[in-house]
Amino acid sequence: MDGGSNTNQPVHSITVPSHSTFFVQIPGNATTGYEWTQVSPSKLESADSDYIVDKHPAGALGGGGCWMWQFYTDKAANYAISFIHKRSWEDSAIERVKVEVKVKDP
Repeated sequence: MDGGSNTNQPVHSITVPSHSTFFVQIPGNATTGYEWTQVSPSKLESADSDYIVDKHPAGALGGGGCWMWQFYTDKAANYAISFIHKRSWEDSAIERVKVEVKVKDP
């Protein structure tokens, strides 16, 4: 999967305790055809992922939402998780996001 050549990748850093669950949420709008996809292999266990539609008035079209991933931390270490924003039928991503995760023992 080609992640494109966007070098202005936002990096977000979080610190979480070991043996815990945390979530990564990225806003987007699935009605555009663009999806956020996790592309980096992560040594963190991914328990679940989903797209959640924002609340909007009945009959409204094109409402946004967010992609959400749930991860479980096993042991203290540093990890990186990367995501790309692209359409499934296109080769290049229009955006990238990297999340640096520092897992510490409680």
